[in-house]
Order: sequence, then structure tokens, then C-alpha cells
Amino acid sequence: MASPILVTGAAGRVGAVGRTVTELLLNCAGRYDRMLDDALTLTGQGPLSVQEFVRKNAATFTPSAKEA
Repeated sequence: MASPILVTGAAGRVGAVGRTVTELLLNCAGRYDRMLDDALTLTGQGPLSVQEFVRKNAATFTPSAKEA
């Protein structure tokens, strides 16, 4: 994997492009993958996947629901 790229702007501050590239590389490396049990601890139920959430709330994501 390539090394993170640091882009600096005025006064040596890290530029938005540098942060974006670095975050992209960290995400690709799995560094943002986190597994917490907070949902289970707070609600007694495991978290839903995005697919499960959309399936259970399909009406919200249909054009007719948005127009109403």
C-alpha cells in the first residue's frame, strides 16, 4: 500500500486534499473498521446492517413516499 500523502496549505496546515487522501488510504487498509456492542448493550438487540435497515424501511426510500 502506498504511503499517506501530506498536502499542506498556508502556514503549514494540512490541506483538505491531504486529509481526504489519507482517510481514503486508511479506510482501504481497514483502519476505520470498528465493531462495538453499544447497540446490543443499550437495546438488547444487535445492530441492523444497512441492507436490513433499507429493507425494513423500504417505503421511506421509494419515490412515492418522498413526494407525499
